[in-house]
Amino acid sequence: MGYGELSRRSAQVANWLGGLGVRRGEAVLLMLGNRAEVWETMLAAIKLGAVVIPTYTTATPGELADRLDRGRVRHVVAEADLADRFASAPGGWQGIAVGGEVRGWQCYADSRTAPEEFTPEGPTRAEDPLFRYYRPGDPGRGERPAAAGEAGAGAGVRGGPAEDDLGQGAPRRAA
Repeated sequence: MGYGELSRRSAQVANWLGGLGVRRGEAVLLMLGNRAEVWETMLAAIKLGAVVIPTYTTATPGELADRLDRGRVRHVVAEADLADRFASAPGGWQGIAVGGEVRGWQCYADSRTAPEEFTPEGPTRAEDPLFRYYRPGDPGRGERPAAAGEAGAGAGVRGGPAEDDLGQGAPRRAA
């Protein structure tokens, strides 16, 4: 895949996700293996101003339920063959299946019908949250988000201030 193809595909995916209701500031949990759709979706989410929560494909149903809850996830983009791990997760989110069809989920392949030109609805501020990373270390909760300034963190476009579990407000000092 070249730069031009990635730009075109991420614009299509951004238009398609926007049509499904993905909005600026909303959390999108991304659980995909090493495939082109990871980059298409990540860039599409950035274009929309959504907050990306990358997740390992080895995450357990309990870890996923925790991330959905603490991350206030509104949209999940996952490998179709991993969708069953979300079966017992609390509701309130939309599933998007990559690499196959899953009952009750949107099919990622449908994004290929969206327009190839994307126009953002407005500017994204440098201090807006971009990523939330979860890692082992929070006793009793399974994981905790990495704050900006910590290894593995990525809270904002320019690495803004350390933030709370939701990537918003409550600045804290980086260790």
